Amino acid sequence: MVIWSTLVKAEKLEDFCTRDIRSWIQINIASPGFYAREENDWDLRFDSILWLIWKNRNRRIFYPDYFEHESVLEKRRRLTIEANRAMESSLSTIQLSHRSCTMTDAWQPPPHNWCKINTDGSRDIGSGFTSCGGVLRSSNGGWMLGFSKAIGIYSVVEAELWGIHEDLSHAWNLGERLITVETDSMEVVRMLKKNTKR
Repeated sequence: MVIWSTLVKAEKLEDFCTRDIRSWIQINIASPGFYAREENDWDLRFDSILWLIWKNRNRRIFYPDYFEHESVLEKRRRLTIEANRAMESSLSTIQLSHRSCTMTDAWQPPPHNWCKINTDGSRDIGSGFTSCGGVLRSSNGGWMLGFSKAIGIYSVVEAELWGIHEDLSHAWNLGERLITVETDSMEVVRMLKKNTKR
């Protein structure tokens, strides 16, 4: 509350704190002047604050002795500056190279009436904890579902497989039967194509 009250218009603060989450996110992304005291870079500031609050919450849960040296607002300022620099650098690189987006760079839709799963898994090297996540989109690219899940101590390959399993389960529960799966793990692709009991 302390963080948001410094950034949100005083007369809009109650609405900001009580609105349903879907419209809250949509308004903050699509109409930066609605809540924000300063519209400039609100998309970056809003996103970075959400990310930092989430990270701080997780640190307090998983590392109770962790001490935060930098406030969320200080980190937000730094992240916004870094993001702006990265975008400026990226734009200048694109303008210099005149590189156009190739078909392999972009998401490719599945056939008509199919849906597509894009999934991934990750593993923290230090602790061994893994998580997986994925998205499900229709043949016209429309968002159907997204998820992320902490799954315990596993290998990266197992995390990738969990991601595929979770995404397929969600798609199946939505009534989807024509499903394309996309993953960045060649080992997982080889395993799934082979006839194996593993």
